[in-house]
Amino acid sequence: MREIGVRCKPDEVLITTGAQEALDLIAKTFINPGDIILTEGPTYLGALQAFSAYEPDVHPIPFDDKGMRMDLLEEELKRIGKGGAKFLYTIPNFQNPGGVTMVLERRKRLIELSHEYDFMIVEDDPYGRLRYDGGHVIPIKALSDDVLYLGTISKIFAPGLRTGWIAAPKSVLSKINLVKQGTDLCGSSFDQVVVEHYFTDTPWEKTLQTFVKTYHSRRDAMLAALDEFFPKEASWTHPEGGFFVWATLPDYVDTSSMLPVALEAGVTYTPGDGFFPDGVSGKNSMRLAFCYESPEHIREAIRRLALVIEDRLELYRAFLEAGAL
Repeated sequence: MREIGVRCKPDEVLITTGAQEALDLIAKTFINPGDIILTEGPTYLGALQAFSAYEPDVHPIPFDDKGMRMDLLEEELKRIGKGGAKFLYTIPNFQNPGGVTMVLERRKRLIELSHEYDFMIVEDDPYGRLRYDGGHVIPIKALSDDVLYLGTISKIFAPGLRTGWIAAPKSVLSKINLVKQGTDLCGSSFDQVVVEHYFTDTPWEKTLQTFVKTYHSRRDAMLAALDEFFPKEASWTHPEGGFFVWATLPDYVDTSSMLPVALEAGVTYTPGDGFFPDGVSGKNSMRLAFCYESPEHIREAIRRLALVIEDRLELYRAFLEAGAL
């Protein structure tokens, strides 16, 4: 935490069974049915799943290439009033699924709004160390001790070890800890010993740079392939790090119904509607992950996907010319 600009004491950190458990613990601790939760729109599907069990009213706030729109957030906060929102959940670094990063000015404004309208901030940072362009942006947690920060070793060591953490004020952690005792008592001691050994006794920073170099080349391969193959009607984000690109197609393209055709072509993606709480918004969008395949496979996958999309666009044009639309 110190390396990324956050100072916290041991009793301000709670080890969790992965960051996903942290999301569930926060939801179980703080959400009552009908509570208003603010998120980016779109946002991480796993967070929506964790929150949904406790029946909140999730309000998504759109983002642009500089992160969550603070002007739209402020409009929403004025509408619901002070104390109307329980907390705001954000992935400020290389957001999942959008790939965008919240600029420092907006992080500072978010802190101001949280104080003015009396809501907590939950900062989820699984990808922050996987930066390919630009310099480090200070975490929101470093700007305010009140922030609940979620970390994980899954993207920089081993996802199977399921080790994450929450950094938060002691008064908040004491409540979350009571809930955790009813969930799993404690995380795996074996996993934690392995993680401690890795980050204490091995040159993990060097290994991390190997990861960054690998993912960087895959990100570049996907962006280059999108420029080469995707139709001019499409747009997409240009992530500075992380794993994902968010692509948007014309409004008449339904990426959920298009997915079986893409699978037949040997390529897959995640339809956009799953990243919105209403399950309807984002139907013309998709999340593209570049973290797994080689640059060569990524280029071929985007080429195949572009052909599937072009078939949909051609069908629409044909109906349009025939006067059927």
